[in-house]
Amino acid sequence: MPPVLEQKKITVKFNTEDLESPITMESESFITEPPSDTKLLEIKQGISLIVFEVVTLPEGTVPEAQFPTYPIEWFTSTLGDPFNTPVAQPDAFQVHWYNPRQCTLVDTNTALFENRHPFNVVVAYANKTYGSDPVIVNLPPDG
Repeated sequence: MPPVLEQKKITVKFNTEDLESPITMESESFITEPPSDTKLLEIKQGISLIVFEVVTLPEGTVPEAQFPTYPIEWFTSTLGDPFNTPVAQPDAFQVHWYNPRQCTLVDTNTALFENRHPFNVVVAYANKTYGSDPVIVNLPPDG
């Protein structure tokens, strides 16, 4: 069977009027795993390109929010543990920062790597950084 090639787009909205919790993310690809409200991306075996685009709200706000050079912060993935211990980028991923408003994440999902990958998308605004917490779930091979 040929490898699966997928593309997913995530819009990262940064609300400058709510700096206590400024980030919301929207994507048709998110699922929510009850009872948690953690946003999950299920990735099939193969290669997926996940495109992140940051937009600043309200429109026309200056300065605009942007991705820092390293826009993803990875965390431990042990089930039952809180996702609060930073770890090095998992081998299954490559992060590409293209410009301050867009970055991509290439996910190579094989049976060689662990399947849960919690991370923060990091956004910079007015000399501070902010993070939000989706989880990538690389699905195991069929059968």
